[in-house]
Amino acid sequence: MVVLKFRVRKKDKFTKARLGVLKLENGKTIKTPVLWIGDQIKDCLNIWEKFNVNTIMFNSYDILYNVNESRLNKKNRIHEYVGDEKISIMMDSGGYLFQKKRTLAVSPKDILELYKSTMPDIAVVLDHPLNPMESSDENRRRWSKTIENTKFMWEDRDGIVLMPVVHGYTLNELKKACDEIKRITEPELVVVGLGSMVPLIRAIKNVGVTFRNNNGNSKNYGPLHYFIDAIKLVRSEFPDSFLHVFGIGSVSTMHLLFSLGVDSVDTLGWRLKAAHGAIQLPGVGDRFIAPNGKRKRKKLAEVEEVLLEKCRCPVCRGLKIEERKKKLSNGIKNGTFDNRAIHNAWVFYQECLTARRMIGRKKYLEFTAGRLKNTIYRKYLDYAFNSSLGSHQYV
Repeated sequence: MVVLKFRVRKKDKFTKARLGVLKLENGKTIKTPVLWIGDQIKDCLNIWEKFNVNTIMFNSYDILYNVNESRLNKKNRIHEYVGDEKISIMMDSGGYLFQKKRTLAVSPKDILELYKSTMPDIAVVLDHPLNPMESSDENRRRWSKTIENTKFMWEDRDGIVLMPVVHGYTLNELKKACDEIKRITEPELVVVGLGSMVPLIRAIKNVGVTFRNNNGNSKNYGPLHYFIDAIKLVRSEFPDSFLHVFGIGSVSTMHLLFSLGVDSVDTLGWRLKAAHGAIQLPGVGDRFIAPNGKRKRKKLAEVEEVLLEKCRCPVCRGLKIEERKKKLSNGIKNGTFDNRAIHNAWVFYQECLTARRMIGRKKYLEFTAGRLKNTIYRKYLDYAFNSSLGSHQYV
C-alpha cells in the first residue's frame, strides 16, 4: 500500500483557492498550489539547473520514443537523470501524445513497467483523452479504455503513487466518471487528475456549438463555462484530494484554475511560447521584442519594458534593458530560444509562488482579477463567482 497524505492548511476568503501540503511516503512534501514545469527528454533544457524549481514533469511517450536522444536509460531512476533527489517529479502517461501520433499500441503494462523502473514521485494512469470534435461513441470508447487501464494499473501499482484521471464532456458524464474512479480507488485515493480540458480553452472551430448542444443548448453557454463547471464538479466530488488539471498552457489559465480550488497544474507553455518568439511578463500576455509583420504579435509597450527591467530571471539579472531585449529578441534567428524559454519558465514559476502568497493573505480574488483584466478569462472569473447564469444543471 502507498502511504501519502494531503492536508489543506488555509483557504482563501472569497475564492475556492487553498494552500496545502502533499506528503509522500519517501519523505518529500509538495506545497500547493503547485506548478509542474514540463520538459522534454530530447533537447531538455534542464531548467532545474537554471534556477530553484523543485517540481518537474516528464512524459512517458517522450521517454519511450526519445530515450536514445538523451543520457536517460529507461531502466534508470528518473532522479538519477535529473541529478537531484530533492526535486519532485511527476510523469505523465503520454496518452495524449500516443493518440496524436495515431498509435495506441502502448499498453498499461508497458507504462507501469516504465514507472516501476524510473520511480517518479507521482505517476499518471495511461488515459485516453477525449476530443470535443470526435463522436460521442468514440469518446465513450476512449473513456472505457481509460477505466480498463485504471483498474489494471491500480491493482498492480506496487508502491507507485498513481494518479487516476477523470474525463467527460457533459456534467452527467463527468459525474459518472468520478463515481467509476471512486469505485476502483477509494478509500486510498489521495491524488486525482482532470483531463481533456485543453481543447476547451483554445479557439477551436465549432467547439462552442458542440458544447451548447451537449450541455442544455443555451446560447450563453460555451466551452469555457463548461470548463469552470467541470472543475467545480470534480472539486466537489473529491473535496479532500490533491486535484491536478492537465496542460494549462498560460499563466492566466493557471490563476483561474487556482481560484477554482485546483491544487496542481502543469505546463510546457514556457517552451512553446519561446519557440514562437514570445516572452512572458507578470500580468501580460505574449509579447515580442521585434516586429515581424503579423498584427497579432504585440511588441513591448513602455509599461511592459518597466516590468522587463524588474525581471530577476537568470537571463535578465544584472543586465540593462537593451541587453535584456537583445537576449530575448525573436528578431535574431539563432541562439535566443533558450534565453526566452528560461525567462518564461521563471515567470511561470514566480507567478505560482506569488499565488501562494496572495492566497495566504486572503487576497487572491482581487489579485486574480487584476492578472486577468486584459484577457478573455476575466468575464469567466465573474461567471465562476458572481454569475447571474447560476449553477448549470447536470444533463
